[in-house]
Amino acid sequence: MFDLSIDESEELNKMQDEVIKMKDEYLIRSRRLYLYQLELEKRLHQLHEHKILLSDHAEKLEYLNSQLPSQVFHQHHLQDFSFSNNGTEETTFSFIEVEENAEINKIPHLTPDYQSQKILEIPYIYTPGRTGYEITRDFPIIIGETISDKYRIDRTISNTQISCLLSCLDTHKKNKVCVKIILNDKQSFKRGLNELRILKNLQASCKDISQHNIIKLLDYFYFKEHLFIVQELLYEPVSTISEVFIENVDFLQRFAIDVLKALDLLSVNNIIHCDLNTENILQAKKPVGNDYHYKIIDFNSSILNKDKELFSYPMLAYAAPEISEGKFTCAIDMWSFGCILIELYKGKILFTALSEQQLLYQIQETIGPLPGKHVENTKNWDSPQTLDDLLSNENHLFKDFIKKTLATDPKLRITPKKALLHPWLN
Repeated sequence: MFDLSIDESEELNKMQDEVIKMKDEYLIRSRRLYLYQLELEKRLHQLHEHKILLSDHAEKLEYLNSQLPSQVFHQHHLQDFSFSNNGTEETTFSFIEVEENAEINKIPHLTPDYQSQKILEIPYIYTPGRTGYEITRDFPIIIGETISDKYRIDRTISNTQISCLLSCLDTHKKNKVCVKIILNDKQSFKRGLNELRILKNLQASCKDISQHNIIKLLDYFYFKEHLFIVQELLYEPVSTISEVFIENVDFLQRFAIDVLKALDLLSVNNIIHCDLNTENILQAKKPVGNDYHYKIIDFNSSILNKDKELFSYPMLAYAAPEISEGKFTCAIDMWSFGCILIELYKGKILFTALSEQQLLYQIQETIGPLPGKHVENTKNWDSPQTLDDLLSNENHLFKDFIKKTLATDPKLRITPKKALLHPWLN
């Protein structure tokens, strides 16, 4: 053992205190460094999410741009957004606006294809001083909140693969409306634009769309990275009141006339609904007594006769046989209409197939031969009841009407205009 003087002992204690102090400072700084590292990782993660959102938004605008000739665009760099990594720019994004008074037909050097194109202008609502981009992809649905300072959310009606439907109060006009929020992804956005374009074309083609039993477009805009389509608020879908039609010829005839008027307007404009079923035909309003009226909704899958890009296979129960060969005309809607009439009148779905091949077999056995083909029963499917047996006790005019809507050859299938003149409806 060493004997230390008092001075040396005090010096040693001071050194020990210094070591302890330095150790404490080291631990504190290590802790701070760890927290800084966590914060940095968090911000990098947020940055990555922002980049994904901006990339999606850029795809949407790129799609919009592709629908219009570049000559009618006037570019405004309202605000540029860029992310960098070690000084290298990775993503730059700019707003692009269409010139307010651009008229394509006055631009002589455009090709004939572009000369016939039109501009679909969509109001873009945003808060001054903000970019308009959101942290999350989903639009928050909060009962009582107001969308774009106008539409107060009352309740959620339904959710589909591409949209959310809300019942809202138009606080300016003091009436109830249906607000469709298109989901924030590329395919949903394309279908939302398609529905908007179809509805605008239909409303422009007649004086009053309500007289043709098609849902009325009231408003549309782009807000918080979502496309909003505002329509009139209708009542219940036919699927929920199907029992009133069973063996009730009067109700069925009134229903048929309303739907045929809508299909006639679609046919005149060369538009195919493509998804006609009992969920997409709604009561126009709450019925008073026996006063039922119906309107067709949901045009996001609709196509023009010559534009097959957005075609999606309808529900098997309502799919016309020629769809399997890639043939789409307005006649496929008449087939769906015929299937719906049988379903409502008899209280059961006509075709219950689980595959396209089984559907063709059921059509062949129920209705009659398919044009140019015969489907073998290779999987021992149950043989369905024939249409003649199903309607054996019905009025001959009704049977004739149904058979003409369900002709397996689309060229022989009755059109909406001729169906409205059929003796069964007159």
